[in-house]
Amino acid sequence: ISRISESQGGNLLCDVMRTSVPADVAILNGGAVRGNISEGAVHRSDLAVLYPFSGYLTTTSVRGMVLWKCLEWGVSHLHSNGSYNPKGAIPGSFLQVSGLRYEFNPLNPPMSRVTRIQINTTSGYRDLQRSEVVRIVTISFVTSGGDGYNASLLKMEPSTLIEHRGKKLSNVLAEYLAAHDPYTPYTDGRITLQTHTSTPLNLTQKHSHECSGEQWYDPIGMDCLSCPAGHIRNTDGPGCVVSPNSESEWLFTVLIVAAVVLVVLVPLVWVMTAKQRKIRLLYDDNKIAEECAQAVAVMDFGYLDYLS
Repeated sequence: ISRISESQGGNLLCDVMRTSVPADVAILNGGAVRGNISEGAVHRSDLAVLYPFSGYLTTTSVRGMVLWKCLEWGVSHLHSNGSYNPKGAIPGSFLQVSGLRYEFNPLNPPMSRVTRIQINTTSGYRDLQRSEVVRIVTISFVTSGGDGYNASLLKMEPSTLIEHRGKKLSNVLAEYLAAHDPYTPYTDGRITLQTHTSTPLNLTQKHSHECSGEQWYDPIGMDCLSCPAGHIRNTDGPGCVVSPNSESEWLFTVLIVAAVVLVVLVPLVWVMTAKQRKIRLLYDDNKIAEECAQAVAVMDFGYLDYLS
């Protein structure tokens, strides 16, 4: 059942992952869930029935659009009646989740079946935004490309992948159940299959030509992001640059400030230093008078010496 719909085992494992490491959302391929846990005493052998693997937790950051594509991939193998009728094994790509809820309609074409995705926040559920960055936790099998979640589908934000090798899912599962004893298995409608006609969610990527002059194209999130005030899109690369109008406004502001300094500050300094200049002038006048008196005295002395 974990490969085609929400399950008690899938809810438990995803809740365990999301509470074991810092993450907004937990996703787990349904193929990793091999059973359920019944009420009552739980032993290690029971845990092995639920999850018999040795995979460890991994966390990474993805854009909302990438998370949407992963959910689309998970339900893309369902038949129109919401079940499988395969010749071989049932694919394990269907995603069990925690921290979000989503709805899908198998009547729609593959990769156009998810009709709603909502993120669980402290203030309740809200719609997932295409360009927002979501921190997810999953298992190493998924981030290594298992069940089709390769690099072209699960496009992780650069340098955000963390491998929690010390946290095997089987171990943190045992710790979680010990801390939540007694545990009651449950489902809460976090994954909903729709059987009526519904419009698929459209979080498809934008292209650079769709961005306005005040937006720049983010090649990772494949979205148009707004430039800060006074900036325009950089035509030579990603990001924004100061607009020519802003440069002119900045130069005009500088000139206005300079004019204010000349008109106000210079006269103010002149007035404030007037007393010092007056003292200096009196000092210079007195010094000149003394030098003149000395010169006259010398001249008189020389004249008397001549007469004698």
